[in-house]
Amino acid sequence: MIRQGIEKILELAGPKTLVINGRHYDDNHDPIPAPRIDSLVLETLSSLVSYAHSDLAKHVGIASSNHLRVHIKSHDTVRLITDANVDGARQVPAFASTTFEPYPFDQWVSSEDFMLYLKTKFVETPDLEFICKLISTIKLSKEDEIKDNGVSQTVSCKSGVHLVQDKPIPKTVTLRPYRTFMEIEQPASEFILRVRDSGGAQFKLVDADADMWKLVAKASILEHLAELKLGVPVLL
Repeated sequence: MIRQGIEKILELAGPKTLVINGRHYDDNHDPIPAPRIDSLVLETLSSLVSYAHSDLAKHVGIASSNHLRVHIKSHDTVRLITDANVDGARQVPAFASTTFEPYPFDQWVSSEDFMLYLKTKFVETPDLEFICKLISTIKLSKEDEIKDNGVSQTVSCKSGVHLVQDKPIPKTVTLRPYRTFMEIEQPASEFILRVRDSGGAQFKLVDADADMWKLVAKASILEHLAELKLGVPVLL
């Protein structure tokens, strides 16, 4: 009878939470994970800064905005994070990421698609203008020829009814494809331009800078966040 009474009292009392060194435990002494919030997905750096300037601390369960950090994870993703809690976990209240589809590098594409990509996925540069003009003069036929010595290529194409001229293709071209946030300057990279005849002219761009542009993009993001007066420590 007494035992049943005690069990009834415990049942009515409900579960208890123990707090030891800032960490919460249930009745079985198992740690209770801290509640997590869904990350807000943004598309621009300015929107991420605006969100960081809002009254964010009370919504993510931290004492103040002094416990917030910005992590430049990559050239196309920047996260707003909190300091690690007692469980060693971090909250990610929001992150900004690019949403556009980049150019398909290292893939053969037709001259029509290549021209479309150049016009929509690259910043205007002198080398881009040169490539566009080159493409407009190439029309493969029985009289046309692509010469390749393994180092450079030369396209023989008709510039008139009877005139045929050789147009050398440079070993590398410097282009600025859209690969990071539109708010910053797109990093320039050197690319190897290749041409082949596969039932029609096809083109391929091969990255020749060993992804150094990613470091340049992250540095530009850091500089832009400073210009926006972020006011939050930044991690690279």
